Amino acid sequence: MRRYPWLVGMMATLLLVVPVVGAHAQQGDDKDLQSYRQDGTAYCFQPHLVIGSIVIVGGRCYNFYLMRDVSGVYLGLGPGGRPVVTPGQVIGLTSSLGSRARGLLQYLIPLAVNSPIPMGTIQFAPVQVRVQGRYYVVSVPQRGGGRIELPLEQR
Repeated sequence: MRRYPWLVGMMATLLLVVPVVGAHAQQGDDKDLQSYRQDGTAYCFQPHLVIGSIVIVGGRCYNFYLMRDVSGVYLGLGPGGRPVVTPGQVIGLTSSLGSRARGLLQYLIPLAVNSPIPMGTIQFAPVQVRVQGRYYVVSVPQRGGGRIELPLEQR
């Protein structure tokens, strides 16, 4: 395993994510699957979406960001429109742009993953979203391969 450290990270991610996504995916049919790719614009969700105790207001557009601070790793949802952090940039949270970006985040979804980004940073997350039955599944690519998948239930 020393020769392939990315494989260990990918396997750990799959062990954390697949049981949750798999349980939800069984409720939808494959014919309900639609794919949406990030094209530089925000994602607009019509229904309210729920994950755990977090309720994301529908009828709005959001950009996605990965953020890591001392309390953990988060997927943040910020306002639609032009992203605050340019895609590809990694910004320190203590910088003026980093603190501005963090202040604009409307929702923070905690992620149970090992450090996909450096401590004290925020970056734009080019996610993929697919509709699967009653769920919007948000898929975030990770450095070195693998994906983080979050099922958001429609309400």
